[in-house]
Amino acid sequence: MTMVPQIVDAVNIPVIAGNGDYEAVALVVPDAENVIVEAIKPCEDNEKAFIARLYEAEGTFTNCAVDFFEGAKKVEITNMLEEVQQELEGNVLSFRPFEIKTLKITY
Repeated sequence: MTMVPQIVDAVNIPVIAGNGDYEAVALVVPDAENVIVEAIKPCEDNEKAFIARLYEAEGTFTNCAVDFFEGAKKVEITNMLEEVQQELEGNVLSFRPFEIKTLKITY
């Protein structure tokens, strides 16, 4: 597996440093190196949900377990318009080569 997507992100996304202590909570963590969390944004139609977009970056079929933050109550697979297609049972997503998945995470 190549690390190109991670290297590109490291170069293109600058580190922001500040004073004081800060601990970030990871909201969505895929366990496959070729599955990238590209975006996290507020959900258009729900105050207590956000959208996460993930994609497969190396052109391979991949089954990937995804860990969600402990406050996640429900995860649904949506289309790109954020219309719910089905509820995610368990935490494993199957990706086709270069496929984008959009998830609605309710907390």
